[in-house]
Amino acid sequence: MAISKETLEKMLKEMSDDLKKQMPNGELTEIKSQMDNICGQQETMSTSLTEIEKRLLNPENGIVVSVNELKKDMYHPNGTSKMDKMHEEVQSLGKWRKGVNRGLWGFFASIIAFISKGLYDFFN
Repeated sequence: MAISKETLEKMLKEMSDDLKKQMPNGELTEIKSQMDNICGQQETMSTSLTEIEKRLLNPENGIVVSVNELKKDMYHPNGTSKMDKMHEEVQSLGKWRKGVNRGLWGFFASIIAFISKGLYDFFN
């Protein structure tokens, strides 16, 4: 059973016409334009990410380098952190202040005692 060339061409033309009728007219171009838009946005996101990576990982002045330098500066060579040393200094200043405060209260109390004794002796 041989099919003639004309019959085969006629069947293919009918099939292509049916496919064209089933396809949406304007929707395909809209979908294509949206896909192009998405591709464009993806390219801009890629460039933005590249810029962010450069800022973060720049070996000369990147954020990662800055953070590592700060970590290095936070610790003394003997292993204690600067924050621990500062905390100890603040505590020692607090103890000194408490001692000075007590000494001043004792000094003022003795002055008041001398003045009141002088007034007591003066009026008696």
